This record gives sequence, structure tokens and C-alpha cells, in this order.
Amino acid sequence: MLFPQPTWEQRACERRLHPGVLKAGENIEEIQCSGHGHCDMDGVCVCTGGYRGVDCEDEPEEEDRHARRLILTTVLPAACVVALLALALFFLNRRARRRAAKLDALESAYARCMPATRRSDKATRRSVVIADSVVRVTNLQATAESAADTIVEAPPLATADERHVFLSHVWSSGQDQARAIKSALLERVKGIRVFLDVDDLADTSRLEEHVRNCSVVLVFLSGSSDLVGAPVSDYMRSPNCLRELRAAIWRSRS
Repeated sequence: MLFPQPTWEQRACERRLHPGVLKAGENIEEIQCSGHGHCDMDGVCVCTGGYRGVDCEDEPEEEDRHARRLILTTVLPAACVVALLALALFFLNRRARRRAAKLDALESAYARCMPATRRSDKATRRSVVIADSVVRVTNLQATAESAADTIVEAPPLATADERHVFLSHVWSSGQDQARAIKSALLERVKGIRVFLDVDDLADTSRLEEHVRNCSVVLVFLSGSSDLVGAPVSDYMRSPNCLRELRAAIWRSRS
């Protein structure tokens, strides 16, 4: 015998819908409170599943079932979609930050190979020279006084394949600027021969050969913003631009 024993009220509640003797296979849990609840110590049915009534005989109201159905079919899936979108944005942002950090590291390593900048009174000119000035990265801030029309003459070249200047740039954000630089050089320097890929490149497999045939490689660094607004270097992300840069560095070491 188990203690504490059910009270008389609880026993009466359990037998209210089945006053006879339980038959074989019948369970008191399935009988009491119409099978939708249990009797407490005071003989009152505690209904579950939204059922109501003295003996939990009244089915749940349609509004409650509709609310549960709405939660299961609409709210819960929407919450899952929002969680997945937030997770995707998190990983995309982390990936973008890692890529930006790698590009910054590459640019910092590249900058450490450059000598200090040189300054003049009329204009500020930043020149990056590797070895015997084979590679130059030039950024000009010209004043009104330095805009005088001065024509200089380029030195002669030994062969027809050689060029004075190789314009290294990325198409996506530097094509128009490279074209403007070439036009300015042709206008100001007599006899200068400038290599611009859109005009002179027929086979990308010969990029390194064209770099070796140029006296000076002018690198135009350009960039843009990614999906999250972080600045990125389009030049350093271009495989062909990096090929040109490596070829210029190796040429200066030979």
C-alpha cells in the first residue's frame, strides 16, 4: 500500500465517469476527467490541452486552436528564417573583415619595401622607387604654379618591343584614370611610348614579358567598398595586377 492515499474527494472524481469496476486493460488515467486531465486532492478536474468543463468534456475553443496553428505555421518558421539570415550576415561580415585584414597586411608589407617620401616647395610628390627606379608609384598634387606647359623628350629605345612606361592598373576601378595618365604623358613627353593593356595587350600570358620590356612601371592603386562598406584594394585583389607587380620587382633584382 502506497502513502499518502488519495482523498475521498479525489477517488470520487476519478470514478465519477466510470462508477463500476475497472475492466482488464482499462487505465484510470484514461478514464478520469474524460481522459483530458487529472483529479487533484480536492476532487476537481485539472484539464490539459485547452479542454474545459467540470470533467474536461468541452473541447478547446476554435480561437485557441487557430492561435496554436498560427504559431506553428507562421511565427515559428519566420523566427527560424530571421535567425538564419542573422547568422548568414554574421559570417559574411566576418569573412569580409578577414579579407580586408589580409589585404591590409599585403599593402603594409608592400609599403615597407618603399623608401621615404620626397617633398618639394611647389608640389608634393610621393615617389616609390625599387632598385634602379624600375618601379615607380607616383602621386602628384600639383599647384597652379606647377601647371606650366613643359614639353620634354623621352630617351630613345633599343628595340621596337620596348616601352618607356608600363601602366599597371586594375580595370574595374582604374581604367579611365590609366587612360588619362597615358594621354597626359603623350601630350607632355615627346616620343614617349606607353604600354596600356587595352591598347597593346593581345595575350595575357605575355604580361611578364611586357613588364620586362618597359623601363618604368607606374602602379596606379585603386579600390572600392565591399557589401558591408569596408574599403578594399581592387588592385591587390587582381591576380594579373599582382603578376605585373611581381615581374617588376624580380626585374629590378636581376
